[in-house]
Formats: sequence, C-alpha cells, structure tokens
Amino acid sequence: CRLNSDFDNVDLTSVEESYRPRTNYVRNVDETEYERRLGEYDGDKITKFYRLLCRHMLAITGERSLIAIFSPRGYAHIHGVIEFLFNHTVDMSELTSTFGAWMSLPFDWFIRSTGKANFHNETAKLLPAIGKNLLVSSRALLLNCLNQDYAELWSDAWDDAYGNDGWLSSDPCLTKWADHFATGKEWSWATPLRTQLDRRQALVELDVIVTKALGLSLDDLLLMYRVSFPTLRKYDADTYYDQNGRCVFSAKSGESYLSRKEWESIKDMPSGEFKKTITETVFSDTPTERTIVYKAPFFKKCREDDYKEAWEMLEKRDAVK
Repeated sequence: CRLNSDFDNVDLTSVEESYRPRTNYVRNVDETEYERRLGEYDGDKITKFYRLLCRHMLAITGERSLIAIFSPRGYAHIHGVIEFLFNHTVDMSELTSTFGAWMSLPFDWFIRSTGKANFHNETAKLLPAIGKNLLVSSRALLLNCLNQDYAELWSDAWDDAYGNDGWLSSDPCLTKWADHFATGKEWSWATPLRTQLDRRQALVELDVIVTKALGLSLDDLLLMYRVSFPTLRKYDADTYYDQNGRCVFSAKSGESYLSRKEWESIKDMPSGEFKKTITETVFSDTPTERTIVYKAPFFKKCREDDYKEAWEMLEKRDAVK
C-alpha cells in the first residue's frame, strides 16, 4: 500500500453483511495490554460508546475535507483519526443529527474556510449544533450502517418517522425509500444505501437539509459548491451512471471499473447491457473473478439541478406541515 492506486474499490452491492475491509494495521501489544491502554469516559472504556470519528488531515483542495464516520461500539482507531464522544445527556437523534451535519457540504465549507491542514478540538468546537433533525439522522444512518456491526446502532437510533420520509428527488433510478426501512428497527443487508447513485443523492439531500437548518439559502449552498469545491465539481462533470444506479465511469480514481477507452466505446448505447469481468482481491488474498452488468442508457447528474429540486421539494413538505 504505497500509492492510493494500491487500494481496492469496494462494491457495496456485492459485499456480504458480515464484510469488513482488510487493514495492514495490527496491535503491537497483546489484547490485555491493549485493553488496559484504552482511554476511559465516566468509568467505562471509550470503545463501549458510539463515537464520531474524523480524519485528522484536511485535504483543503481535495474533493472533500471534513471526512467523518459514525463508529459502532467496539471499534478503535489509529492516530490519524480523531474521535468525539457524546455525553449521556445527548439522545441518539441529536447524536446522529450531529454526525449527518458533519457529512454535509456547508460544514465542510466552514472547515475549509479556516485554512487549517489538520482537524483538532479547537476547530470542532466552532461547528454549530443543529439539534434533533430526523431528516438528517435517517440519511446519515442509511449512508453509514453498511454491515452488521451497525445493527445495534440502527436499532438504538430507530425512529418510526424514518419510513414515512422519502427521497427529495424524482429520479426513477433511485431505489425505493421504503425498501430500506422494510425490516423496521432490525437491521438487514438491504437497510443501507448501496448503489453509488443512492449514496450520492443522500449526500445531496444532506447538503440541502443542513443548509436550511442553518438558516442559509439555496443561493448560499450553490455559491459554496461553485467557489470552494472545484475538485468535486470536476468529478461531477465527468461521472456517469446506469439505469440501476451503478457508476459506469468517473474521472475519480477507484469509483468505477471501466477505463476511459472502454467508456468511450459504450457511452452512447441507447439500450441493452454491457458486461465487464474483473479480477479482484477485495474479499481475500486469492484473486477472484466477478462480472459486472451495466444497463443502458447511461447518464450523468447535475448537482446544482439536484440541489434546486431537493430544495423545492423540501419547501413544499414544510408548507404542508
């Protein structure tokens, strides 16, 4: 793992519910000593709590800068990650809302505006709290709860209102919202968002919902995107999807399996399927073959148009309330 190209692309639609990505990091002490060295909060080891984890390094000129995930209980991390633990007075809805807000573009924009190269406590303290927001919580959980390690978190954070929500989009290639909540508070493989189109849309909607929650306008969001995220805009302009929500081609490395030459040869297909057989070592050290099917016609998305549609649909919902 010397270059970013040494890492495998993990297809979330092909992994099993027990899948965990492999790592080169191992403990350099035995398990007993490792447990002894773990930090504590309120008399318990920190790994017994849900935590918000962020990458220390801030890629100010990259696609995104503030990179956050929600950790299930039991996980630890390396020094390149900073963690935030919430005290007992914060309920799960507020906790997951905070996490979702930290995934949004407005929060990322604020971090970029500081010009800092690393994310530390003093910067985190400057971020506003949006309070309990179920629209943010549901999307944050759908994006994050990717394997069965998150089953407990999904259950603890469950709210019946999640299933009554829906996409802020009319795109027919998105999966059905209700399907992700079919098993209720019991997590299943079908619970999280797995297609690249679904996951992109959820992030778009988080941007819109959080922008409104902060009292900002659609024009504010569009300006942040246009001025401060040139790399994200570049990728948006050269990323294409199929009818099943799979990314067919992207200028972003590791996002798709087709070379630009292959993409150029099929991009104008009016209908039908294109099959690509790949060899990967995602699931074991033994290379295995897998065939991916892309369904034409292919299309790309415009983030600004998606922001506008989501904003309009959200305002209509608010007006009904």
